[in-house]
Order: sequence, then C-alpha cells, then structure tokens
Amino acid sequence: MKSFYQYDRFDLEQDILKISNVSDLIEEFMRQHIDGPVPFDEDELFNKLNGIKEVLEIQARRLWDGFERMVETKQFINQRSVENE
Repeated sequence: MKSFYQYDRFDLEQDILKISNVSDLIEEFMRQHIDGPVPFDEDELFNKLNGIKEVLEIQARRLWDGFERMVETKQFINQRSVENE
C-alpha cells in the first residue's frame, strides 16, 4: 500500500474511479434482492446497505485525505507558470 507521502494525481484518479464504482455495487445489491430466489429480510437489507455506506465513507475519506496531501505538497501548481514569474 502506498503512503500518502507518495500520493499523486494517478492515485487521486484511481480513488475517484473507486467511488464511482459504488453505483455498480448498489445495482448488484438491488438485482440480488429483487431477482434472487429469496429477497433479503429487513435485517439483511439494513446490514447490507449499512456496509455499502461504510465502504463509501472510507473511500471518500481516502479521496479527501489524498487531495489534501496533494494541496500540501503543491502538486496542483503548474511548474511552467511558476518558472515564468
């Protein structure tokens, strides 16, 4: 696992893509609930949705931490514009 001290724009892009995959996870969850042999009971629904929520919160936190690290290390500054000043 890569440390946030080594976090770069490629890591940021990957973390954005991970969060966008949540819609696929929810779609599969709905498919299994609706099309499965037995729909999830109320407890299963709550637990599974809560699990999806927790995963999303963890991914969002990682994305934000990485973004903050990139701001701290000035990775969004265009080097050419800095050199021309």
